[in-house]
Amino acid sequence: MKNHFNSKSTMKKGNSDSHRCQNKKRAKIALLIGVALLLSTPTHLFAYERQGGISVGAYGSTRLEIGKDIISGKDKLTFTLRRIVPTFSATIKERLRFYTELEFERFGLLELQEDFSQNPEKGYSILHKTEIEGSRGSEIKLEQMWGEFEIARPLRFRVGAVLPPVGRFNILHDDDIWEPARRPLSVRDLTVLPEKTAWTELGLGFTGNFDLADYLAGYELYLVNGVSLEHDLEVYLIRHNLSDEPAHNMLKVESVVKPRFGNFSEDLKREKAIVGRFFFSPALGHEIGISGYAGRYTPSFLPNAVLWSSALDFKTQISQNFEIEGEYAFTQFSQLGRVVDSLAHKIYHKETEALFSGNVTGALSTEGNTEVELEMTLSKNVLADFKHGGWLLFRFKFFPSFLKNSPLYLDESSKFVLFLRPEIVSLQNVIAGVEIEDGKAELKKDSKTVFRLTPGIAYRPTETWVFSISYELTATRKDLGNMVLFGFAFGL
Repeated sequence: MKNHFNSKSTMKKGNSDSHRCQNKKRAKIALLIGVALLLSTPTHLFAYERQGGISVGAYGSTRLEIGKDIISGKDKLTFTLRRIVPTFSATIKERLRFYTELEFERFGLLELQEDFSQNPEKGYSILHKTEIEGSRGSEIKLEQMWGEFEIARPLRFRVGAVLPPVGRFNILHDDDIWEPARRPLSVRDLTVLPEKTAWTELGLGFTGNFDLADYLAGYELYLVNGVSLEHDLEVYLIRHNLSDEPAHNMLKVESVVKPRFGNFSEDLKREKAIVGRFFFSPALGHEIGISGYAGRYTPSFLPNAVLWSSALDFKTQISQNFEIEGEYAFTQFSQLGRVVDSLAHKIYHKETEALFSGNVTGALSTEGNTEVELEMTLSKNVLADFKHGGWLLFRFKFFPSFLKNSPLYLDESSKFVLFLRPEIVSLQNVIAGVEIEDGKAELKKDSKTVFRLTPGIAYRPTETWVFSISYELTATRKDLGNMVLFGFAFGL
């Protein structure tokens, strides 16, 4: 009986193990079927599984500057990381597209440290400390971020952070496209555009292209927040020295004013700006474009004033090796004197009044007399009644046959480029300084014209990599600058 019982127990155990194995096999099969069904479903969970996938790229550049820069007023011998810009694009469906660029300009370091603590032994009951550490000139900026829905080839709806199409350089600003190692004066250091390149605005609109008989035409048209004056107040309290006669303290209020691309948080004005460009291409390698911008540039607390800008641009391929392109732009800040005067009045009667109201007066009160000094400064060479300027770029492409067996020759895209870029910028009645007395602004205006000539040679091992050396000659009525630039730019 015992043996019989043990035998039955063994049989039951064997049957149980067999069932468990079968159950495990069934579970594995079910799991595999489930995974297969999940992978075969049309709903994808990850971006890289979408139609077309995500394309990741980048462009950037660096340069070595040697010589006298009369625009900044500095003698330079420095390496400069101009920028590194990661790019991301995706085709979600056949007619749905997304694109974004994030620029790290002159970027080396940005570190933020905060402390919120209590330490009575050191003389404070509560400490709130914020420390910012960064490399000089570092900037992070969202250059583009838009989605596009193609209704038809001539009608593509686009919304997000877009590049206002005034001229051709702002919409074609990638460093690897250009041989010179510095952007033109008219779009950067002495910009005649409403905002320096790369200029970005938040808005929506349409873009597209279409055939006109045997020719091609296209356009971009957007409604955007638009450029607006921004100003920051900086307050300094300087305690007197005992040796001063009479003993006094100084309260200094400084306002820095400049036009800036439209706010990405909340627009400072209700009125929006309109910007657009139309181009016509009679043949491959030839294009002419006309563009314009109009919109209020003053915040809602200042008088309504309109900023106008227009540009003409072109590109033409004379032969397989020789091409020319360029642009010329005009910009006007209407009622500029009235706007600055109103701003001075606001600063004198409102912002500074707040400094001496309520408990703030007690916090700032000191023994002796207090001298109040009000200063307003503006970004140099930016605000002008009227400004205009442009550039031409001549390119001659070649590759010597005797170098085709050298390491310089990678494939048919390898080439040398001789280039020449003449430029001119003219600022009419540019505001060079402002003094405020009794709430009134006294403007110091100037007019200037700047010429620049940049000859050079570049080597492109492939289309999107460029090494260049160039000479810059910059001239004004009073000064002359000479610089040598060694540049490297890439696109991935």
